Amino acid sequence: MQFKLGRKKVLFQGKFVTLRSTEFSDKSGKLQEWEYTDKNDVIAVLPITDDHKAVLVKNYRVPVERYVIETPAGLTDKKGESHEEAIKRELLEETGYEASKLVALPGWPYRSGTSRNMIYGFIATGLKKITDIVGDDTEDISVIEVPLGKLTDLWLRPEKDVLFQPEILAMYQAAVSLGIVEELRP
Repeated sequence: MQFKLGRKKVLFQGKFVTLRSTEFSDKSGKLQEWEYTDKNDVIAVLPITDDHKAVLVKNYRVPVERYVIETPAGLTDKKGESHEEAIKRELLEETGYEASKLVALPGWPYRSGTSRNMIYGFIATGLKKITDIVGDDTEDISVIEVPLGKLTDLWLRPEKDVLFQPEILAMYQAAVSLGIVEELRP
C-alpha cells in the first residue's frame, strides 16, 4: 500500500534547515500531515589507519548537549563540489589527515522519519597526517584513534555523558565485507 501524497509546504526556513510538511492520505483514507526537515545531504568517512585504527572525532553537539563520537562528516554545502571532494575537505579539516584511497558506500537515509536527506559514506585508507585539525568557531572537536576491534565497546560501554554514532559500526562492517580490512576482535 502506498500513501497518496498531497500538498507540500514550507513551515520554516532557517540558515541551514528547512521545516517542511507533506499532506498524505493514510491507509484508511484519512488526510494526515507529516513534518520533516530538509537540509543539504551529509557526507561521512570512516578513516582507517595502516595499523587498523579508526580515526574518529569527539564533537560537542549543542542539540544533545553532549560530546558525540562520530566519523568525520559534513554537509554537501559548497556549490559544484562532488561528494569525494567534500569528504576530502572534511577529513582534512576535522582530523588533519589526507587519504590516498576512498571507497564510496551506497547512500542511506539520514533519519527517514524526520528528514528527507541522505548520507553518503566513504571508507578512507592510505592515511597521512598533514596538519593539526582546523575546525571552525562553532566546533569543539578532538581526534581519537580507536583500534577497530574496540569500536563496539565504545558504543556499549561509553564514557560518562559521551554518545556514540552507531553508523560507525555499519561502515566498519562494510569495510570488512568489501575486504578493505579484516574483522578484528578485542
